Amino acid sequence: MQKNTEKFSKMKEEYKAMCKAVREEKLRKDTADKKTSCTNLIKVRNKCTQAWVDCPRCEDVKREKKASGPGVRLTKSELFRLEKDMQALKMVINQREAMWCKLAERERLQRVQLTRLNNELTNLRALSETRQNELENKTQALSDLNMQVERQRLESASLRRHILKLERRER
Repeated sequence: MQKNTEKFSKMKEEYKAMCKAVREEKLRKDTADKKTSCTNLIKVRNKCTQAWVDCPRCEDVKREKKASGPGVRLTKSELFRLEKDMQALKMVINQREAMWCKLAERERLQRVQLTRLNNELTNLRALSETRQNELENKTQALSDLNMQVERQRLESASLRRHILKLERRER
């Protein structure tokens, strides 16, 4: 079944190529017979396209243009319009360059500020760390002092008891 579809597709391609060759041959014959005016149109019915055929005078003009070299002919109004367009483009380019310079300067200033802020952040982190260490040290010293106060209070309470005992004995 697959071989049949392959054969069918090959035959279909061959048929299309043959039809194309027949149309091209017909077009060549029609154009060879009708080279009389610049507005001669030949209709190709199968493709719905049209082909322009130039008369010999038009072909001579084209050859002369090619022989004279590349060149552009402009009227004064076209030249004036092109000059205005060029001036407008120059103004746009200048404005964009000025904006580019401003943006580049702004970016540079932002980078400087960013580095300054990064330095300030590292300094603040170091300061925070030292303050944290100081706080821990002071907390430890305070707890040590509280323990000493508690010991001294206990010691003073025991001494009071001893003093009271001694005073009772003496009486």
